[in-house]
Amino acid sequence: MSERFSSWQKIEAKQITEAEKIGNDALTIIDRTYGSGYPHWESGSCELAYHNGHHGRSVGKAAVKVCSRLGLLEVEQAVARMAGRAHDLVQLKGRGIDEAESAQWLDQAMERSTIFPEHLRHMGTSAILGTLPIFKGGVLVDQQANHLNYLTKEAELVAKSVACGDLESLYIPESPYLSHQLFRETQGMLPPKDLSMDKLTAFQSNQIALLENYKYPLKEGGQVLATHKKPVVQHAHTVLKKLKEGMFESWEDVINYDLEFLRKNS
Repeated sequence: MSERFSSWQKIEAKQITEAEKIGNDALTIIDRTYGSGYPHWESGSCELAYHNGHHGRSVGKAAVKVCSRLGLLEVEQAVARMAGRAHDLVQLKGRGIDEAESAQWLDQAMERSTIFPEHLRHMGTSAILGTLPIFKGGVLVDQQANHLNYLTKEAELVAKSVACGDLESLYIPESPYLSHQLFRETQGMLPPKDLSMDKLTAFQSNQIALLENYKYPLKEGGQVLATHKKPVVQHAHTVLKKLKEGMFESWEDVINYDLEFLRKNS
C-alpha cells in the first residue's frame, strides 16, 4: 500500500510541476502579445491595458487563494493557477470565442504533456470557460462558471475559484486604477488625450453598479479577495461625482487620482 501511495505522490508532483510550466508558457505568450501590464508596462505586439500579463498572473494567484480556503488538493490548486494564467491567452476575437480558444490551447497543452488524466483536463478547460462574463444592460451580472456541467465537485470548485479570481481586481487598492485601464482598452487603446470624458462618465456609472451588486460564485471568494470593498466603492462614487462636475479634464487626471487612492490604501 505504501509503495502505491508513493507512486501516486510522484505522479501528482509531476502534474504540479507540469501545470506550473504550462501556466508559465501561457504567461510568456500573453506578455509577448498583450504586454506585461501594471506595474512594469513592458510592451507587447498588440498592447492591451487590462487583459495582459498582470491580469493573468493576478487571476492565477487569486484563484489559488480561494482554492486554499476551500481546502482543495495541491494538484487542484495547481490546475487553478494554470487555468487562471491561461484564461485570457486569446483576446480580441469576441466574447465566447476568446474563452473557447484559450480553453482549447490549455487542453492541447495538457494533452501533449501526457501526464494529465481526463478529469484534470476537464477541470482546467472548465475553469477557463467559466470565466465568460454575462452582461445585462452593459453591466456584468453573472459568470458562466455558475451554469456549466461539471464531472466532479472539485472541478466545479476550481472553476468557480478561477471565476472569483477573474474579478479579484474589483475590491483591492489597485481596483480603480485597473478599472480605468480597462476603460481605455474598451475604447480600442486610443491615446489618452483622445479618450472621451462623456464615455468615461458612462463607464463609471456602470462600474458603480457592478461594484455594488457583484456576488462572487463562491462566498469564500469574497472572504479572501474583497479586501477593500468599502473604500473602493466610496472612491468610485467620488470619481463619478467629479466627472459629472467637470473636475477632471482628462483620463490621465482620473488615473492620477486612482494612483493617489492606491498609495493611501496599500
